[in-house]
Amino acid sequence: QRPSLLVDKGRDEQPDISVVTLTEAISISCDEGNDLIGLNLDQKPPVIKCVDYNRFMSDMRRKTKSKSANAGGGIKRTKQFSFKSGIDDHDLQRKVTNMVSYLEKGHASQVFLSSNRRNLVQDKNVITTTLSRIQEIVGDVGKMQGQLKLNEVGNRGSILFQPNSKRSKSN
Repeated sequence: QRPSLLVDKGRDEQPDISVVTLTEAISISCDEGNDLIGLNLDQKPPVIKCVDYNRFMSDMRRKTKSKSANAGGGIKRTKQFSFKSGIDDHDLQRKVTNMVSYLEKGHASQVFLSSNRRNLVQDKNVITTTLSRIQEIVGDVGKMQGQLKLNEVGNRGSILFQPNSKRSKSN
């Protein structure tokens, strides 16, 4: 059984393919100062490649990374935003604009809402009021996922905003 040796002379050149014995393959790899890597050992004849192992592995990582980025399989992080009830309009606008920029990039945004007792005494629905203000600014860039989750006291809540698939950019 004679292995098929694929000698890679460089990135820009075509590989030099030759069918040699295993001892010849080892001597060629020693002369080139490279390693032998088995590409398809089950094939008849087996295919091995003479290349620098570190360069080969870095090329493989680069290929898999670019494939996952092109397939939209890149890791999308969930950004967390905290809002207190009774937040000033300008501060709310600034924070929600920052959240919208993440939604436009295709990231989900987790919104945490909190209130102190003074605001709860004045308005029992202060959390939902703040959420509706946030939703009004977000507009059609993102949509709420599920229902607002409130704690037993009703002074803390959270909800997830997902980017609208029509408007999100794939980065």
